[in-house]
Amino acid sequence: MIWGEPARHDRFQPNARNSPIGPRAYAVLLDAAYAGLKRASRHNIVIGANTWTSGSVKPANFLRLMRLPSGRPPRLDWLGHNPFPFRFPKLSEKPLAGGYRDISDVDTISQEVRRIYHRTVPLWLSEYTIQSNRASAVFATYATRAGQARHLTAGYRIADDLGPAVAGLGWLALLDEAPAPQSANFGLMTYGLARKPAFAAMLRAPAERLRPAVTAAAVVPRARLRGPSGLAVTVTPRAAGPVVVQLRRGGAVRAQTRLSGRAGRRSTAHLRGATVTPGRYVVHVRAARAATVRRAVRVR
Repeated sequence: MIWGEPARHDRFQPNARNSPIGPRAYAVLLDAAYAGLKRASRHNIVIGANTWTSGSVKPANFLRLMRLPSGRPPRLDWLGHNPFPFRFPKLSEKPLAGGYRDISDVDTISQEVRRIYHRTVPLWLSEYTIQSNRASAVFATYATRAGQARHLTAGYRIADDLGPAVAGLGWLALLDEAPAPQSANFGLMTYGLARKPAFAAMLRAPAERLRPAVTAAAVVPRARLRGPSGLAVTVTPRAAGPVVVQLRRGGAVRAQTRLSGRAGRRSTAHLRGATVTPGRYVVHVRAARAATVRRAVRVR
C-alpha cells in the first residue's frame, strides 16, 4: 500500500481542501512506487489511492483528480479504500452526496474506478469498522454491541456479493482501546479480552480460506436442465453447514438447490430449470463460513 489516506491534508502534503494539488502529487508518488516495486519483483501487488469515507478531498473527487502530468492515471494493481460506515451497510442505498463513499457505496466506487482505468480494478478495503456503545475521538458513528455485529455481517456480505471486484476486506480492530475519555470501542473484543457479539460474527463471515472445492461442466445442454439429472455441481466444503447452489443470469436466480455440507466430504447438487433458455450463466455456491464460489456455464 502506497501511503495511507493521502486524501487527508493531515496525512499527506502538499494538499489542500477540495484541491487537485494533493491527488496530483500523490499520483506521481504512486506511479514511481509502482515502477520500483515491479522492478524488484513482478509478483508485488501495488495498492494505490487508499482513500477513506471522507477526507480533505472526498474519495470520488480524489480518484477523478489522481492524474499524472501526462493526464493519465497512475499505475496500480488494486485500489485501496477504507469504507467506514455512515449508515447501515446496504448496496441498495443511494451513493452519499458530496463525493463521500462508505461501505454501502463500494459498488459505486468500483464503477467509478472502472471508468478511469477502463477495466475492473479489485478493491482492497483495508479498514472497515463501527464502534460499539458510544462515539469517540476517532469516530462519531457507533451502534450497540449487537448492532456492531450486524454491521460486520452486512459489510462482509457486501464484499462477498461483489465477488472479484473486491480483493479483501479488513476489520479495525481486534481490541477496543484502553478505557479512557473518548477512547474507541471498535474492537471485536473489549480491552479486557471479553468477546463481543462481533467476534462471533467475524467467525461466521465469508472467508477465502474456507472456500469449497467446486466442479461443474462448462457447457450443458438445455434438455439436461429440464430433465431429472440436471446440471451436476460437485461441492467439497471445508466447514460443516448448509450449502446453497444456484444458477444465475444477470443477477436473477434461475435454479436453486441446497445441500447439508460436511467438512471434507464431497456431495453433488443437481440444478434443474424447466424455463432456462440458452445463454451464459453463472453457478454460485455459497457454503457455511465461506466466500462464494462462481463458475461460468453456457447453456446450449
